[in-house]
Amino acid sequence: FVSTTFWSLWFIDRSLVMPKDIDLYFPIWLNHTMHTFVFVFTCLEMVTAYRPYPSRIFGMTTHICLQLSYLIWIHIVYSQCHMWVYPILSQLNLPLRCLFFLGTFVYTSVLYLVGEYFNKFVWGYQPQKVQNQYDP
Repeated sequence: FVSTTFWSLWFIDRSLVMPKDIDLYFPIWLNHTMHTFVFVFTCLEMVTAYRPYPSRIFGMTTHICLQLSYLIWIHIVYSQCHMWVYPILSQLNLPLRCLFFLGTFVYTSVLYLVGEYFNKFVWGYQPQKVQNQYDP
């Protein structure tokens, strides 16, 4: 989510996610560290280590709770600083902002399900622990 959303908005209009003035303090290599490597290392982890997923209802409930927590945090920051954490939010009126948040909820939920499917596709099964044959 972080990689695809950030870089999509960056290529549309970089000022939607980060003003050009910040380049002096936040160089492009740091952007890649924060917004590209997240995707790369997540994919590497998925193909090198099996991760058991919780039940679908528990996983999606936890996911939605985390999304709601982040949404609340974004609004707390705005209420205290009168500035949106992400500049794109200042460009959207209330109905579009609500649609944007709804879209991110749907998009991240789909990504969760894709990750679950990809995990099953790569591993196909739950690896069993190797039992030591030696029993003193």
